[in-house]
Amino acid sequence: MAFDPDLAQRLRSVLAAAGQAPAEKKMFGGLSFLVRGNMCCGVRGDELLVRLGPASTGGALAYPATRPFDMGRGPSPGWVLVTPDGIATDDALAGWVHQALAFVSPHSPPSNTQPQVRSRTGGPTVPGPSRTPERRASRCAAGAR
Repeated sequence: MAFDPDLAQRLRSVLAAAGQAPAEKKMFGGLSFLVRGNMCCGVRGDELLVRLGPASTGGALAYPATRPFDMGRGPSPGWVLVTPDGIATDDALAGWVHQALAFVSPHSPPSNTQPQVRSRTGGPTVPGPSRTPERRASRCAAGAR
């Protein structure tokens, strides 16, 4: 399925005005925008796909220009498609995008978060920096593997 390039450009403008520089990826039959690694919104055909979270889906679907997002296995909780009538103005588009950003932002890991690494022995996870090459070399020199 192709996506509306004009809607994609409008979406880029709204995200930029919100201070976001999302990654773009073709998925779900359209173009998706990922904020700090989490899908926030996208363009599918001529519709806007927004991630609002399961708690907000019912309220969003009360609007006449919305419908559930369904990939063939039933509605996807937390995802809503907004038809062109619901995003005809830039303010309407911005309103949907800001709702999606509000949901995605708390779920995005801070950019300075260190990766967690599970120990080989099945023990607790340890912060990534403690598994540096220097630490591994000192452990190997001490006979630990």
